[in-house]
Parts: sequence; C-alpha cells; structure tokens
Amino acid sequence: MERKVVLDIRIEANGPALHMKGENAEIDMIPFKGTVSGELFSGIVEPCGVDTQIVNAVAVRHMSARYITDSANIS
Repeated sequence: MERKVVLDIRIEANGPALHMKGENAEIDMIPFKGTVSGELFSGIVEPCGVDTQIVNAVAVRHMSARYITDSANIS
C-alpha cells in the first residue's frame, strides 16, 4: 500500500507559554496557531489553540492539544 499525506497541519507558537506549579503537578499551556491543508480542503488553525502538558508527581507527562480550524473545500 502506498502511503499518502491526507492532512498537513503546521503549527507555530502564538504568544508566551503559561507555567503553573502545584503541590502534585506542573502544567505548561502553550498557545498556538497555524495552517491546515489536504487534498479536499485548506484553511487556518485558529489562533486560540492550546497545547496543555501536565507532569504529575511521578514525572509522567500527559499531553493534549485542541485545534479549531476554519477551512474551505477545494473545488
């Protein structure tokens, strides 16, 4: 089977990261923006996305990113 890129997401930082430290965890929140494209559509990653990274008390890092796109179909 031939591999094919179906979705290309390009992200860049969008402002300073926020670092918080609590009793049981440390949290980094990194805002981002970018572009998204594929065979059927293209658009932007809205500049309100946040990559959240939580490091718990036993040094396990949990990562989560939320993307909101504004895109249009390619005719």
